[in-house]
Order: sequence, then structure tokens, then C-alpha cells
Amino acid sequence: MNDSYSMKHFFRNLYRTQGQQFAFRASDREEYEQWRKEFRGALRERLGLAALEQIGAEVRNRPPRLLGETKEDGFLRRKYVMETLPEVFMPFYMLIPDGAEADTGTVRMTTDYPEDDGQENNGTDTDRAGNGANAAMTVRGVGGKARAILAIPAHGANKNTVCGIAETAEEAGKIAEAPDECYGAVFARKGYVVFCPDPPGYGERVEPRPAEDVCFLGSQARTSLDCSCKDLAQTAEALGISLTALEIWELQRLLDFACGCPEVREDEQGKLIGCAGFSGGGQYSMWLAAMDDRIRLAVVSGYVHGYLDSLLECHLCPCNYAPGLWTLGDISDICCLIAPRPLFIENGTEDAENGPEGIAGPKRQAEKIRRAYRLLGREESMIHSTPAGPHRWYGTCYEFVEDALT
Repeated sequence: MNDSYSMKHFFRNLYRTQGQQFAFRASDREEYEQWRKEFRGALRERLGLAALEQIGAEVRNRPPRLLGETKEDGFLRRKYVMETLPEVFMPFYMLIPDGAEADTGTVRMTTDYPEDDGQENNGTDTDRAGNGANAAMTVRGVGGKARAILAIPAHGANKNTVCGIAETAEEAGKIAEAPDECYGAVFARKGYVVFCPDPPGYGERVEPRPAEDVCFLGSQARTSLDCSCKDLAQTAEALGISLTALEIWELQRLLDFACGCPEVREDEQGKLIGCAGFSGGGQYSMWLAAMDDRIRLAVVSGYVHGYLDSLLECHLCPCNYAPGLWTLGDISDICCLIAPRPLFIENGTEDAENGPEGIAGPKRQAEKIRRAYRLLGREESMIHSTPAGPHRWYGTCYEFVEDALT
């Protein structure tokens, strides 16, 4: 291949010369708040979240359906399915840790946002099933309350593997090969209520292989560890939205449910709920926390590395892209939207996805994010952990979460 013919030279120069409209430059809290409001608004429009709010309004307040529950070592596992968009259904697990007295609880959907979130509540008062905004169902609950974590799977994983459950040979192999990636189960055994979904195109939601792939690559079916990001991202963009918007939208609906669960502890600011994920799961942990202030803490493992520093060279999954996204801001700017809430970033020093300059790229991103936390007087709430090794979940966050999710 002749490198002089590569389009990357053009893309690098275009990225550098056109600039990013919302690159973080605030000099005081007032400027930060104005920047955050405007940047979030621009992201909602550019990603297609604003469009999804209208499309999903009719189903937004429908409670999920309980499919069953199983006692695991250290926690009770419930399986639910939720309609997130018309005729779109997301299965997820709720893990309830041992150590609480069995009781009866009422699970409610709530779409209440903090006043300064900048989001609109477009839910209907009454949906076609006759369930209002406070629609509820009674399930067997637990008497105690605990902090909660939304645990989001990486590519090559799903809700089963994150929760330490093997229903297929592929899932058993994944758990044996990467037991540390069962962070949903780890959090549950540490005493957190855990909510773990199959995002669009993951696990039980893997799309059938496109006819073109079957024709040229053979007819082997996808497994539950494959993902359909390419199929979904391209189709979504052709319809004026993005896979990123679909992911954020569904995680916000899961968050609605979590905020209504009596098992989840709360204080005067609301429910004590954080989110955590590795790789693609880290990406969506970042996005959810950046766009929704109900998330009180975020763990982003194996993802914060920068568009120019990494994505342009590594060309990761299409779920990283949306039309015009790079003209708004970098990954560090998106993370600055999380400040001053606690943020834990983890990058292995030998992670190939760090980009051509290695760990220097993520370190630059982290320093940009730290400026926002420093400006808001909360520098201690942002940690960048750089364990030695490749692209993986290291689990260096658990002590930080224990101390900071309060």
C-alpha cells in the first residue's frame, strides 16, 4: 500500500484546521455551566437524541415485564424485558445482592430529571396499554437498600458474561478467558444493585447477518458474543439518527427504571446510581454520564483516548462515529460534561487502541478533563488509572466507587 495515497493525511489536517466548536475552554463556573448547556444541546441534535424523544414518547413510561428470577451465588438475578421504542425490546438483568431481608416492593418508572439537566420529559400521561407515568408492578423485593451500578457490556461480551452467566459454549469460553470482565457480578457481590442490559445488537439482540455477508462470507450464524454495530450504525445514520443516540436512549430508559426501584438507596439529591463499562461499554458509560445528571459516578475503562489520537488511526467500531461529531468536541470534552461528578478512567499502558503514541494519548485526554474538575474545585473526583498491560478491564476502580458513590 502506498501511504501517500491514504486519505488519512487529509482527515488529520481537516480535524486540526476546522477545530471543535465546543472544545472546553471555560475559565469559571458560570462559563462552564453555559458551555455544558450549549454542548449538550448540540449533541442531542447532532446525534439524533432529540428525534428519539419524539419517536419514543408513546412507550417511554411503560414498565418492563418480569420474565423470571434465579438465585445465584451472592445475589438474586431477575430478568426483565422493556419496550424502549415502538416494537423495540431490550432484555436486561437486575442483580440484587444478598444480605437484605426479603420483602415486597413496588417498582415504578420515573423520568424525573434534575432541574439543570437540560432534557425534556416528552413522556405521555397515559400510554396505549393504560399505564400512566407512575405505572407500577409488584414484585418480590428486598427490605434493604443499596447503591446501584449500570454495568454495560463491551464488544465481544453481553449481559450474560458481564453477570458471570454462561448459557452457551461461547459465553463459557469468554468467562473463562476474561473472568475480570464479569464486573456486573463483582459489583453485585460487593453489595450493589446492578442493572445490566443487552444494548442494541448485543447478546440476545444480535441482528441476522446481512444477505451480502452470507453471500460472500458464508452462512455461519452470529453468536451471542458477536455484535451488529456496523449494520445498525449505517442504517440509523441513513435515517437521520445514530447508534450512539440509540444506545444513550435505551440506557436512559433503564435508568428511569432503576430510579424507581425501592431497592436502590437515595439521598436528598436522588438515587445513588453510577455506571461502569469496559471498551464499548466504557464508551456508553461515558455518554450516559455526560448526557444525564442522574448518574452520580462513572467508570470508563479502555476507552478515553481521543479522536485524533486514536480513532483516526485505529478505526474502531462504527458505533464510535456520528455525522459531524468530531466538529463539536473530542472525547475529553464529552468527559468534561461529567464534572464535577466522580469519574474514574482506566487505560492499560499497552492497549493498542490508545493510538500510535501509546499511553501518551490517553494521558493528554485525562489532563484536559482534569482542567474541568480543577476549575470546579473537585480535582480529587477524577482519577486516571494506567495499569501495565493490554486492552482489558483491570478492576482498579472498585475502591474509588466504594468511596465516591455516596
